[in-house]
Amino acid sequence: MRIGQDIAVRFPGLYLVHHNIPGKRVDWHDWAQHLLFIPLQGEIKILLRSGSLVGGPGKMLYVPPNTSLNFQASEALGERLVCLVDNTRWRAVTSFQCGPAMCPAHQLCKEILFYILLNPKTKSAKSLVSTFIQVLAESLEWAQQASLLEVTHLEAKARDKRVRKALTILLRDHPTRVRMAAVAQEAGLSLRNLSRLFLHQVGLSPKQALMHYRIAAARDLLLTGSTVSEAAYRHYEFWRTHVGDRSKYAAQQQARGFNGLGFLELAASTNDRVPHRDNDRCSSCTISGDQVSRT
Repeated sequence: MRIGQDIAVRFPGLYLVHHNIPGKRVDWHDWAQHLLFIPLQGEIKILLRSGSLVGGPGKMLYVPPNTSLNFQASEALGERLVCLVDNTRWRAVTSFQCGPAMCPAHQLCKEILFYILLNPKTKSAKSLVSTFIQVLAESLEWAQQASLLEVTHLEAKARDKRVRKALTILLRDHPTRVRMAAVAQEAGLSLRNLSRLFLHQVGLSPKQALMHYRIAAARDLLLTGSTVSEAAYRHYEFWRTHVGDRSKYAAQQQARGFNGLGFLELAASTNDRVPHRDNDRCSSCTISGDQVSRT
């Protein structure tokens, strides 16, 4: 297809367009349909009120209905498939729902879209559209679960049952305050032997494994539409004790110049030291608010 051309087809419940327009821009707008972008050449960037999705060939970028977005394509190359699925058609096929997400491009999704694009009068359109929606939903669901799958396989690496038990404890308690001495005691190890066995069998320190679990869970919150600040706050129940009201605290931190990503990084990388409600540092904290990254 020549640069500057669009090819579009419409079926019941689905509208598909093949763009070859580098540098294309779409200002803030929201659609009532499920949107799927599949870059074929060049990179696209979707700005959302809560963040952004950036992807190139080999990726699929999904935006749920009624989500305000700003679309930008790279200047040099701009070939892509854009698919809009009516919500009624979607619900007739699957009950799966998620927030904006990016996942690996599924070959079957691409083949179905190209087939109906080149055969707009096909008699199999209804079944092909249903198959496409089902495969897309499964791909998005897999992407949601993938982050936790990346870390739950750590138990398979551990040969010592005490290390496996410690990993189970970290996975169980990662949303709460975790003290490694207590983890070691429950697993039947000294703190020194816990660290030694983790490094030898898992390839990570206990604190690194805990960080992996926390980041994976926070990533799942982001994939379901939470903002970075919400993911940082909602994931750790003990923040309510130390921080208090979320909206009030978020407003205070925004006024002081902290960003949500900084607090997400702080929460994931520390065991039980968070900024307290009334001051930046106290006798039980070794990390002050000023050490959090700023915008």
